[in-house]
Amino acid sequence: MKLTRLLAFLPIMSLFAPFASAESLKVGDAAPVVSAVTDTGETLNLGDVYAKNPYTVVWFYPKALTGGCTKQGCSLRDASADLTAHGAAVIGVSTDTAEKQKEFKEVNHFPFPLLADTDKKSAPKDDKKTEPEKKPEADKDKQADKPKPMEIALDGIMARLWEVPVPAGNYGRLAVTDKIIYALDQEPTTPAHAGAPTSRLVAIEIKNKDIEAASIASGLAAYRVSADGKKLLLKQKDDFYVVDAGAKAATLDAKVKLNLGALKFAYSPRESWRQMFTDAWRLHRDYYYDKNMHGVDWPANL
Repeated sequence: MKLTRLLAFLPIMSLFAPFASAESLKVGDAAPVVSAVTDTGETLNLGDVYAKNPYTVVWFYPKALTGGCTKQGCSLRDASADLTAHGAAVIGVSTDTAEKQKEFKEVNHFPFPLLADTDKKSAPKDDKKTEPEKKPEADKDKQADKPKPMEIALDGIMARLWEVPVPAGNYGRLAVTDKIIYALDQEPTTPAHAGAPTSRLVAIEIKNKDIEAASIASGLAAYRVSADGKKLLLKQKDDFYVVDAGAKAATLDAKVKLNLGALKFAYSPRESWRQMFTDAWRLHRDYYYDKNMHGVDWPANL
């Protein structure tokens, strides 16, 4: 069956102003059929595109040459070969001018046309006038039952603070569970640390008697307490360890060390460099003190 309906309708479309009073498109709804000027200055009718292709990806974005829209466009650009192989045509649409669309396309090398929908014709219209929904009395009661936001009375707060009775130290990175206060106590820098400051993690049990700062581990760069307060993540140099939370000293050995050997991620140096270069090029274009760039053909430098 040949599909002439919308294949992909990106959620970023909701940023268009006309949607404030329009009904959301649902699966199976007919795609908008409008004519608009493309980045080349020609007029393109979306209905013709639907008729010629089994599938059509209509990419709505709020503004050209912005970070989020550029990332979405580049993802469609990188997938264009697969989309074409499956019979899908890609059309980009925003309310930018044709000149702006042309620049957006050239900067990012998009292989698909971009429509300049300056009249916002692609937004579905809703002729129905809707009245504001009346909230039932029950909802009003629920609103009244909501707790008031907590306010901190700053006046006289010093008289209400309780000092934790532990020896003086360079404490930081406090974290609290229901039974223990954790903190990093910075250690003196030594040649063994290669000049990098490290800290020992101390645990202070919340109780009324025999309060002391117990040392959990030393030589740490950072730590985290798990959301349930039952585990500690400790970073020592380039290694990470997971130990049980508590006030006892932890043994950092191979049993509790995280194996990061299988951790992998995809990285394309050429693509990453291209993105950084384009960002630097765009910053110079947008913020250079001479709009004429001293007569330099700036697009030719991209």
